[in-house]
Amino acid sequence: EKALQEYMRANDIVTLQDKIAITPEKLSEFNAQLIKAETRRKELESLYSKVMAIGSNIKEAETIPAIASDPTVQSLRNQILKAEQNIEELSKKYGKKHPAMIRAEEELRVLEQKKEQEIKRVIGTIKNEYELARSNEQNLRRMLASSKAEALSLNEKFIQYGVLTREVETNRQLYDALIKRIKEQSVTQEVQSVNVWIVEKAEKPKSPVKPRKALNLLLGIIVGLFGGVGMAFFFEYIDNTI
Repeated sequence: EKALQEYMRANDIVTLQDKIAITPEKLSEFNAQLIKAETRRKELESLYSKVMAIGSNIKEAETIPAIASDPTVQSLRNQILKAEQNIEELSKKYGKKHPAMIRAEEELRVLEQKKEQEIKRVIGTIKNEYELARSNEQNLRRMLASSKAEALSLNEKFIQYGVLTREVETNRQLYDALIKRIKEQSVTQEVQSVNVWIVEKAEKPKSPVKPRKALNLLLGIIVGLFGGVGMAFFFEYIDNTI
């Protein structure tokens, strides 16, 4: 039990239990966010590739739907169209050097510059959004990998926690059984009285009981002597040679 308590204190098991409960939800949330981030990055990557392909060609950039649909670009395009119509109407009345014509052409030039600046701004926004989406995807992948490693570490700690818990429970059951047995024997000894009489006092013998060397030696001499004589007569009896 002490080893279990020290392990729980060292690994903060109480807090880890809360973390284990939260970890599956965290992993699921990170997976969902990663899928969204990956989808967003792929969408922007296609648009980013088109923008990088056109380079600094503003007319080509204006043909990209994401740029052409920008509200500010659309507004400037409409203003430019009106300015061109105004110049066309004025050209029917005045020459190119007329102040009204010069003013109208200057307004058209300013609008063209604004549209070009706005298109560059949209292109920069697309690039920034793509870089941000890619960075966000990478961060989510790192966070997901870190969460998986944390989950594995938590599982390993709780496996050891389970081993120690089972060992404590087993030892506790054994301890309780032994305590119960000791108490039962103690009660039995107190209830049942045993009468003992001393029949004979045990004394230490002066010589060993076994082996009896003298008897063994005498038997060896007798058996050897009679055995030798018997064998001699036997060989003499079976010898039929002259």
